[in-house]
Amino acid sequence: MTLNHPTYASTIIYVLRLYLLFAPLFLLVQNCFCLGYAPPPLGIKHPFQKNDVSLHASIQQQEEDQVVIAVLGGDLAGVVAACTTAQQIALLNKETATSRSIEICLLTGHSHILEGMFNTDSIPILPDLTLENRQLIERFGNGGRELAGILAKKCTPLAAKEWLQEQGIVLQEVSSSDTYNTDMATLVKEKPLFVNSRCNVREIFEQALENLDITVKTNVKVVNIAATRSGFTITMDDKQQKILQANVVILAADYSKEQQAPILCKESTQKRSKKPKDNLDALLAELDGEEPMSLKDQMLLEKKQQKFAKKQKIDDLVDVEEVDTPQMPLQEYRQLEKKRQLEKKRKKEAKKQKQQSGKKKQGPTPPTPSLTSEDGSADGAADKAPESNDDSDNDQAVEKDVTAKMPVSSNQLDTSTLANKLGHTVVSQSPGMFDFLVPSRGGVLDGCSKAILPKARLRCKVDNVPGGTAQKVGSGRLPKLEGPLFVAQGELSGPTALRLSTIITNELTGSGYRGILQLHLAPDVGGVEDLEEILLELSDPSSAVLKSPCPLVHREIDYDDYDVDTGDFRSVEFPLVPDGLWKNLCQQAGITASSLRWKDLSPATVQALARLMVDCSFPIAGVRPCENIAAGGVHLKEVDMTTCESQLVKGLFLCGPVADVHGFDGGFNALASLATGNVAGVNAAEKALKR
Repeated sequence: MTLNHPTYASTIIYVLRLYLLFAPLFLLVQNCFCLGYAPPPLGIKHPFQKNDVSLHASIQQQEEDQVVIAVLGGDLAGVVAACTTAQQIALLNKETATSRSIEICLLTGHSHILEGMFNTDSIPILPDLTLENRQLIERFGNGGRELAGILAKKCTPLAAKEWLQEQGIVLQEVSSSDTYNTDMATLVKEKPLFVNSRCNVREIFEQALENLDITVKTNVKVVNIAATRSGFTITMDDKQQKILQANVVILAADYSKEQQAPILCKESTQKRSKKPKDNLDALLAELDGEEPMSLKDQMLLEKKQQKFAKKQKIDDLVDVEEVDTPQMPLQEYRQLEKKRQLEKKRKKEAKKQKQQSGKKKQGPTPPTPSLTSEDGSADGAADKAPESNDDSDNDQAVEKDVTAKMPVSSNQLDTSTLANKLGHTVVSQSPGMFDFLVPSRGGVLDGCSKAILPKARLRCKVDNVPGGTAQKVGSGRLPKLEGPLFVAQGELSGPTALRLSTIITNELTGSGYRGILQLHLAPDVGGVEDLEEILLELSDPSSAVLKSPCPLVHREIDYDDYDVDTGDFRSVEFPLVPDGLWKNLCQQAGITASSLRWKDLSPATVQALARLMVDCSFPIAGVRPCENIAAGGVHLKEVDMTTCESQLVKGLFLCGPVADVHGFDGGFNALASLATGNVAGVNAAEKALKR
């Protein structure tokens, strides 16, 4: 049999074609069943070799799965945020049937968590649970509207109470009589919740953090924080310069240290310059420079000249025709006006010197006014000289009384500075709530002992508000408040004064604590005319005004005091104006004789007394800040208050005092810390699980 060479050649070619056709399929099958081994190159036989790429990929996957949440701050908001984060992660893992581990680390600059927060039993942790959401919002000086959604749906006061009780904290309702005296407690109806004195809050939360496997690092000094693509880099100033890599960061606070912070009104030691009396003087003060006037300014000046000529008689130095003459050069007109102004000041100063010389029996030496005093500053200083002396006396009295303390941020963990490093705008810290200090000599409170105003309307007029002129607090967005007050010599305090201070703290701080308090002592009666009629109607015509108390009485029903014998609640009566203040008001109205009776008063005297009761004004001499309440923090426009997440840096959450939220004392600040800490913890957990 002969070998057919062409047949063998075609067979070999056919086999090679099949090999080339199915070789990629063989390699694919080999890669599927031999993971971790590299396939041999086509046509080359060699032993299998390990591939290190898959090992690096698995290690990198494990590092990405390890998520770290850092909570900076060991105050109430920080502890609540850490606990809520761990509880929310456990809940979500249970719902999704997963077991993803997330490390939670709590950093505090002190030796313990909650240091300095629950050292006393007089700090309420929750407000009165019967308050409506609108009333809760009104109790916040800043951040009330932003917290409205959280307090209404996500973390209501009742939900916060239940959460605290689940942690093992025992709460008790304390009446206002334990905070104020019995009379003021009758007027103050709110009953906040306090922690039971036998309950150690710090130990309870330390045990809760341990049970939730939360790492707590104390005495930590954080020097820097930076945002990266994967999260945040936290640098701690230790000997080894430790660096903590975190995927999510929650900024709380460490506010526990206290310092003496007496705050006096800047106006009490400075002389106030006198404002120009009329529009022409104001215009001349503005035109004191040598710049040329526009046509519009010239027409305005001519109109002012004509109005001024009609209202006042021009001295012989300046003729009326010269003032109304528009062809007069501007420089000559200015010189004539300066001479006229200086001549008037000379006459005025000479008259004052003669009056003073008649009293002090000293020869007057009229001063020679200079051109620099034409704006009225020298006149204003002379006119205000007696007031500055009174103010200096008030300063001495205030310095003896002011021993207030104000919380400041810890030096080791200043979360506001860390937020600023991440690009946030931080509002400077200032007292969040304070009592008002008023002049103690020469006013209507001179010699008054501490007494109660059962119901008064309090307003405040703040001077030199930044970004605008004087603003009256009580009209517009800043409301007037009505309620009980404490009045004493040199002091105005009580629930209503404290609530007003939380509202106006930013404006009053910016004005240097300059302003005027205005009291309406009978807001339910009405205006001056109504008050005149009521005073004459309720008073005894034959009784002496100074020896008898105020005829107006405020009645209050104490629903907490039920009398079983009579079958009715106790009714309490207060004089609308206490005796010491009433006598001072009568004396300022012109009632000086102790034997003067009501029927002997003239209508003008009764009207003057009614005006003083409607508008009883006190200049602010200073403030006495309350402890543990401060305003300031990260601007709320840069925070999404529905999740407490930063709008500038994703993965950064802010809660508690680090945000610019402060409220009235009575559990509202603690409620804000509980609510924002809870919301920040829940959303931080969801954010971490999505990574």
